[in-house]
Amino acid sequence: MTRQSLPREFKKAEQVIFARTEGEDFTLLDRKVFNLLLAHAYRNLKVQSVHRISVEELRRLMGMGQDASNERLKESLERLWRQKIAVDYRDDVTGQNHTLRCHHLSFDLCSMEGGFLDYAFDPLLLDYISNPKVYSLLSWMNVGKFRSLHALKLYEVMRMVFGRFTPSKTFTVDEFHSFLELGSGYSGRIDRVRERVIDPAVKEINEFAEFGLEVDYVRGGRGGKVVGVKFSAVPKSAASISDAANLAAATTSIRKRGPRDHETIDMFSGAADAELNEPLVLRSDTMEEAKRMLGAEGNAEDEFATWQREFKGKQRMLNPDEMFLSWLGLRVKKRDDDRFTGVDIEALFVSMVPND
Repeated sequence: MTRQSLPREFKKAEQVIFARTEGEDFTLLDRKVFNLLLAHAYRNLKVQSVHRISVEELRRLMGMGQDASNERLKESLERLWRQKIAVDYRDDVTGQNHTLRCHHLSFDLCSMEGGFLDYAFDPLLLDYISNPKVYSLLSWMNVGKFRSLHALKLYEVMRMVFGRFTPSKTFTVDEFHSFLELGSGYSGRIDRVRERVIDPAVKEINEFAEFGLEVDYVRGGRGGKVVGVKFSAVPKSAASISDAANLAAATTSIRKRGPRDHETIDMFSGAADAELNEPLVLRSDTMEEAKRMLGAEGNAEDEFATWQREFKGKQRMLNPDEMFLSWLGLRVKKRDDDRFTGVDIEALFVSMVPND
């Protein structure tokens, strides 16, 4: 298997992202291993139950090097097999909330001695990961970079809301503790949570994610204690500018670049330029979201046509659905928010896209 055999993106179901550990805590390595195995099996989830990956390729993609032993990898797989997780879901028929308990996966330890890992996802979990209704669209090129479990978990959630009309997620303090599975030492200590968990996670996400992350603390009344935390995903170009006034004053010059080999593998997408030159088609849910953002007075098809014209002759981004919705979100803000008067939205986004 080569690096190119991984899908550019894979879906991770909301229920799996928010699954709770029951027993021994999972580690950053465990979550990365699961994400990688999910990405590797993604194209075949609906047609086969057992998947195979070479141990050498698994180690390479995990960045484990060739000299280290397989013990850490085996221990991680053991936890993914042994530890139960609680998955909350809503019954589509009755509307009632339920919780199922299962494992992440099963694997054949003996097969590793032959240089391959044979693995399968828990049958109860498979229904969610093979046909998710709400999901985070992840790229291994991004999730593989994270250095902390807290940052990776929060990134997966915010990746799910990025591109929505309201790209934010608000947790109560208790919900946030539960989601990140923080120990009792953080209970009632929002200052400690902020210093040791939130600030480092936000910094890491802003370093690796395709969006910027902002955080606000929700207080119970004026001057009251913090009762919640609100995270907002914003286009990275706008996130680097502190406010709309600075945004309006920002340069709109477009950086000129020389020609580029279309066979070059892009460091962010893992794909050659030629692979990205196929006719652009957005997902149906993207257009539905665009219609919702624009309201009754807007026309999503016209906006999409405008966006395509602005990007004509430019190298296409890996995630056109999210780039379109992010661009459209700023267009809507400029229409509805006086603080965005004077902002050249088109130039801001076109400047992010290199010339052919």
